[in-house]
Amino acid sequence: MVDTNVISELSRPRPDARVAAWMSARETIALSAVSVEEAEFGLVVRPKESVRRVFEEILRGCCVVYPVTFEIARALVSCVAVYGGVG
Repeated sequence: MVDTNVISELSRPRPDARVAAWMSARETIALSAVSVEEAEFGLVVRPKESVRRVFEEILRGCCVVYPVTFEIARALVSCVAVYGGVG
């Protein structure tokens, strides 16, 4: 499951090469409904057409959006505990 910061990074004029390479190596990515909300909120507060295009391309092309269930929330806590919020 990809965090909102990955989507934000990919929308930069020159995204980090490691993030872009990681994304290019994936056929499909998973986003939570919360990440979609965060990205949409950011685009409402600070509309930017280039960012909107990247976000829409990701949503249409290679993305599966999952609801945040109790089980997913628990799994996320485990990931954050292990990785300390890195990446």
